Amino acid sequence: VVPNPEVARLLTPERGYFDAGVAGYISLVPFEGSVPLYRLYLGSQHFYTASAELRDLKIGQGFTNEGIIGYTAGPGVPGTIELVRMVSFDPNLGVLYSLVSDPVQFVYLVAGGWAADITAPDGGIAGRVAAQPDATLGEPLVHLANLFLGDNIFLTGSVMQVPAIDPATVLRTDR
Repeated sequence: VVPNPEVARLLTPERGYFDAGVAGYISLVPFEGSVPLYRLYLGSQHFYTASAELRDLKIGQGFTNEGIIGYTAGPGVPGTIELVRMVSFDPNLGVLYSLVSDPVQFVYLVAGGWAADITAPDGGIAGRVAAQPDATLGEPLVHLANLFLGDNIFLTGSVMQVPAIDPATVLRTDR
């Protein structure tokens, strides 16, 4: 496991993102009772769901599937809290999305004109996270925000390191 290079890349002045804190804790690998957290992208907006049905619906609406960023707890996993997808509309930027698990942040967003995405097939629940790291859900879900783009991107603080392949040890099958 190594630090996520995408976090460092987005936190540069050229990219314009700032660290808005940790939205909860997820896992880098599947575990019993886990569900994948999908990340999608359209224009300047990122969208998150643990629902394959909603992922496919959004892909049909033009979103690009950026894959699985990690694994959240499924329903009924004790010690977890809901990761709520919030939605807002900006006349210049269009539909904006964010995620929140903290009740205080939820109230703050609602006061600012945001609403839970309750009309979505997943009821606006993007997954379930741990409020504090534990043995299973120990990877921070880092929230980076860009006020100019209205984008909220959520990334794991670390990624699995892919081992380097020694070309001398790879079987050649092209002869």
